[in-house]
Amino acid sequence: MTTLGIKVGGIDELRRRLDPARFDAVLARGLAAAAIHLQGEVKERTPTRTGQLRASITKKGSGLRYEVGTRVKYARYVEEDTRPHEILPRTKQALAWPGGGGSAAGLGRGPQGTLKKGGFLIVRKRVHHPGTKGVHMFEHGLRENVDAIKRIISAQIERALGGKA
Repeated sequence: MTTLGIKVGGIDELRRRLDPARFDAVLARGLAAAAIHLQGEVKERTPTRTGQLRASITKKGSGLRYEVGTRVKYARYVEEDTRPHEILPRTKQALAWPGGGGSAAGLGRGPQGTLKKGGFLIVRKRVHHPGTKGVHMFEHGLRENVDAIKRIISAQIERALGGKA
């Protein structure tokens, strides 16, 4: 998990000029807006094979703590690099996937393990996977938006110090 610490100017003055409850409310508004911004930035960087991963990216939190993340189990493998590894069947005797560059979606299985409409299945006991290069959508989204996050939070502070909060 990547965590970010940001130093935003004006906090000390804001703390002196506002009562504690209002101080927390101003920072909470800034952090909420920053979390929404970051969620959008991460989604833009997320590859869409099916759209499930991108759609699952959420922001959660309240007050002075927010998180942008996902509960999709394979997200970590998209985010980070993976090493070369061997894929073995878990519950069957072999692995199988459609051959010829086609997709199994909507084709249905025909007799004797072939696919309907002239397709075929590739069947293997094990597959060597070369590994993948991570996309780093969370890490890059966060690191490349530090200035934007600071501006968003600072705008809330300036607004409060100007009497508009």
